[in-house]
This record gives sequence, C-alpha cells and structure tokens, in this order.
Amino acid sequence: MKRLASASLIFLFACSTWAGRTGEGEGEVLGVSPESKSVLIHHGEIKDMMGEMTMEFTVDDASLLKGVKQGDRVHFTLEQRPPFDYVILKMTVIPPAPAQ
Repeated sequence: MKRLASASLIFLFACSTWAGRTGEGEGEVLGVSPESKSVLIHHGEIKDMMGEMTMEFTVDDASLLKGVKQGDRVHFTLEQRPPFDYVILKMTVIPPAPAQ
C-alpha cells in the first residue's frame, strides 16, 4: 500500500510539473474534425516536449479550425495539460511559398 501511495505522489508531482508547459511547432494538417474540436498534424520536433510524429490534438477553441484544411502547413502553440494531454491554444496557416 505504501508503494502505491508513493507512486501516486510521484505521478501527481510529475503532472503538476509538466502542467502548463507550452511549446511551438509546425506541421502539415492531415485531417480536421470540427465536431470533436481536433486536428491531425504531422509535425516536426517540438523542443523539450516531443519528437517528430503524427498526432491528433484537441484545440482550445473550435474557431481555431476555421479555414484550416487537409494539406495546409500550420504553425501552432500548444499547452501540456495533466496527465499527458496536449491542447492547441493558437494556430495559423502558413501561406504557401510563391512559385518561382
């Protein structure tokens, strides 16, 4: 029982330490789901948070998804929330580079 209590305290400390951390990333939108307030993004490394991967993120406000579509490149700011949830707080579409 003491081990379980110790493990629980460590877990709660870790969650409180990570909670509120923010990071910025860029990636390609692979899917958008306004109904579930989520977006699927293949992104590069997000410094001190996670490596390159494809991940579904919840957005803080569904209005962030307005005008975002599959294939768009986006820049986003996310926040880590306990225990291991990442929520996008800001997201902007990166305009395509002009044709040369």
